[in-house]
Amino acid sequence: MISFDPEQMPPLDEEARAAAQRAGMLPLLVECYEQGDIGGTDGAGKFWAFGSFVLRRGELLVLQNNSVYEVSQIGHRVVKRGNLITMVTTLVTERRPSDEGE
Repeated sequence: MISFDPEQMPPLDEEARAAAQRAGMLPLLVECYEQGDIGGTDGAGKFWAFGSFVLRRGELLVLQNNSVYEVSQIGHRVVKRGNLITMVTTLVTERRPSDEGE
């Protein structure tokens, strides 16, 4: 599920999280901004993804709708789930112009 609310984290499906953990994958919070709007007032589309590695700055992420985003920042966010406080990796991405290709 995608969240566009800058004040809220998107919901994390616990069943998907547990399956990903069993497969050795990490939860990654992905924030997708329009070009030139990182940290802007419009907010970002945010969603959870699971992966066995963390993308690096400058790498490209192709979404299901084939839009291309470039990782511009990698951060970490503290998330509380029940009594457990964890740290998750946050990928801040910016949409690439469509004429640049993949």
